[in-house]
Amino acid sequence: MTPEEAEKWWGSKEAVDIKYGLKGKGRMLKFSEDFVTLGDILGLCKWAYYRSSTFPWLYEKGVTLATDFYNACSGRNLSEQDMLKVGERTWNIEKSYNTRCGATRADDMIPKRFFEEPLKGDGPSGGAVVDRGKFEAILDEYYDDRGYEKKTGLPKRETLERLDLTDIADDLAIRGKLAK
Repeated sequence: MTPEEAEKWWGSKEAVDIKYGLKGKGRMLKFSEDFVTLGDILGLCKWAYYRSSTFPWLYEKGVTLATDFYNACSGRNLSEQDMLKVGERTWNIEKSYNTRCGATRADDMIPKRFFEEPLKGDGPSGGAVVDRGKFEAILDEYYDDRGYEKKTGLPKRETLERLDLTDIADDLAIRGKLAK
């Protein structure tokens, strides 16, 4: 992805800076999760589905063609935005199940060693150590974009209701696992 594409999609050119970028990475992560979930739902091959030399081609394969494929097979007429919402909705069902089982922000953490050991290799991230403060800032941005509470990582009622998941919001509320 070019810095200009990152600014258009994620609101910051920094999103594509693997080592030092911060802004936009939370938004990019949310999109990536929704995108990957779409492929999982449709049973698409990860090797073909997620490989691309450019972001526009990745989007074309992963959203545009996947939407066309779904519509042709189902007889429906969903838009690309409808399809992305399906991915978002499914991701939130999975997240809500994990929340119901006790998962919180503490579980949305990478292994401790990533904060301590440099990454091996000569690629663009070679030698990098993840800065915990930056990681937490990206997680905050991610939760904002997802519609989750930053402090706990719990889904908010309005997020689940926007995705027609009121029954799940009610269940989490009864269990004391819905953001206040």
